[in-house]
Amino acid sequence: MEVVLTGNCGPNAFRVFSQAGIKIVTGVSGLVRESVEKLKSGTISEATTPSVNDHFGIGGGKGMGSGAGRRMREISAPSELPSSRAEISKSDELVKLKEQADQLKSKLDQLIERIKEVEDS
Repeated sequence: MEVVLTGNCGPNAFRVFSQAGIKIVTGVSGLVRESVEKLKSGTISEATTPSVNDHFGIGGGKGMGSGAGRRMREISAPSELPSSRAEISKSDELVKLKEQADQLKSKLDQLIERIKEVEDS
């Protein structure tokens, strides 16, 4: 089975992986070994849609993208791993929701800045 474990996956990458028959799991954090174990145990599962908008990694993510994936051994490891399957799911969901909120805030800030630029011109 070919799988990509990642924090986020945009629409273009999602389409490419899907067309190649590669499964995508988003919202992944922690040590790579632990993430693989979560996948094997079924506590994380395949994504059905992209987790971010187009061009998220090109400056839109405030520090995300542009090389953030170079840390291969550890992906934003939490200080403590949850002890039960229910806690892991809740923890993963919370991480993903916070990432999405940060992305939306960043996009909103960009839109507000552009509105001001257009109004001033």
